[in-house]
Amino acid sequence: MKLEEFIANFEDIVMVDHGTINMETQLSDLEDWDSLSKASLLATFEEQFSLKLEDSALRNLQSFAEIVELIKDRLE
Repeated sequence: MKLEEFIANFEDIVMVDHGTINMETQLSDLEDWDSLSKASLLATFEEQFSLKLEDSALRNLQSFAEIVELIKDRLE
């Protein structure tokens, strides 16, 4: 998966318009960054990247860039 595809997928998860999310996006600014979206993101990690993480891995993340850091080695 390319970074652009992941961004679009993340935008769907947090229910924002495509083109909204960038590397500077603060997760606290996203109205729908909640437990359901975190569960969806963890499922995406497992399905798309064969990466199994616990929900605690997302708990302290502040920005979208930190999410990308978790999967950067698996992006095309």
